[in-house]
Amino acid sequence: MREYHNRDVKTNDEELDPCIAAEIRMKKAMFSTKTKKVLIGLILLLLFIALLTIGLVLLLVVYPKVRDENNAQISKAAISLEDEPPPKPLEIKEYKPVKTSYIELKPSNKNLEDATIEEPSEPEEIQMNPPVVLKNQPSVVVSQHTVDVRPTPPVIPETTTKRPTQRPTQRPTTIRVIGSDNVLDVRPSLVTPLDQIYEFIEVDEVKETCDDYRLAGYKKSGVYKMRVPGFTEFRSLCLLENDYGWNVLQRRTGPELQFWNKTFNEYADGFGVPTGDHWLGLEKVSAYVKRGHKLQLRIVLQHDLCNEKGKCSGIGDSGYWFADWDFKIGDRASKYKLTVSSMVHGNLSDTQKDPLQWLNNEQPFTTVDSDNDRHRSYNCAHHRQYGGWWHKDCSYVALNGEYGTTQSKPRGMHWTYQAVGSSHGVRSGAIVSYVIKPKYSLMLFRVNATIKDRS
Repeated sequence: MREYHNRDVKTNDEELDPCIAAEIRMKKAMFSTKTKKVLIGLILLLLFIALLTIGLVLLLVVYPKVRDENNAQISKAAISLEDEPPPKPLEIKEYKPVKTSYIELKPSNKNLEDATIEEPSEPEEIQMNPPVVLKNQPSVVVSQHTVDVRPTPPVIPETTTKRPTQRPTQRPTTIRVIGSDNVLDVRPSLVTPLDQIYEFIEVDEVKETCDDYRLAGYKKSGVYKMRVPGFTEFRSLCLLENDYGWNVLQRRTGPELQFWNKTFNEYADGFGVPTGDHWLGLEKVSAYVKRGHKLQLRIVLQHDLCNEKGKCSGIGDSGYWFADWDFKIGDRASKYKLTVSSMVHGNLSDTQKDPLQWLNNEQPFTTVDSDNDRHRSYNCAHHRQYGGWWHKDCSYVALNGEYGTTQSKPRGMHWTYQAVGSSHGVRSGAIVSYVIKPKYSLMLFRVNATIKDRS
């Protein structure tokens, strides 16, 4: 009988032992190509199922977190500026007082001969004329007639010993009431450009007010020394105009000197330099009131920086507004409370919608470190960088706010003009309103009536 070797691959299967032949067939079946494909397919299927399971787990765990974060960001972005949350408490240590006292400033010897003066552009006729209030006698009359307002930049006063430089002269700004039996003119008497450079003026005898210097024959606007009985001598910028001599309380012509973040003590004592941008100091104004003087306030705003079409005055660099009020300021114990009348005359406001008298009358002075306004949630001086002012409800007036904002929204330094009537091309009783963002701002005061004895 032939010998069979199960490892002999050359053996003919037909001659093998049936058991060995069955074993060989089994091995071939197990390692055939078809079987390998099935196994590979099963392995790939298992891998795919595993990856799919892992992906679903990650999706269920990670997606809710990402979705919550996105929703939070969207919610945050949707918050309106008008509904912004209360500001964080102010750290007063950030605001350092002025190192040099206002009253210690000495005259500068700087030669102003080479100062460059910009030539103004030709003024444009104002299309939207604010209503005018004229003072005829003690009573205040509001004109209901057509008003024509034209700004005029006049002559620069002498700033050196040489011949003064002049700007193109035009007719003085005149507000004329048409159709009245008596034609009245109210002229903003400021003949000094708001961006003028001033000098210290040396005098033989120190006076009490700027108007005293004018009456004594001084004609040059500049920084004069003041002596108010019972108060320390100080220097004040005087604008000696055709009608009166005006003390300057506030002057702003650019962003170099910040006003909005000054403290209560700084607003009380004054800051800046009197030849340039500065705040004279509330204590000095209060000293005149204590002497028995009755004061008149004048606010002058020029050149509207607001650049949003249809939401601003639309006047731009031709804008010129002014108004006068009778006023007084209390002492430090009252936090320099403001008492102000309705507007006497001017085109900056309307007696029916006068924001200064309506919102600031009988209000104490609020600063970033002394919150004296009536708003429950905000410090108005810190809110939207409105700065120190006689705030009531954080609205309408903030002439010490952050300088240079151009949006029509009430942010930073601004004045909200409002008027009621039909002189603006709107129906009778409608309100004309827009926000002025002035490039130049002046707050002046003068003695309106004084006590007889100044000794």
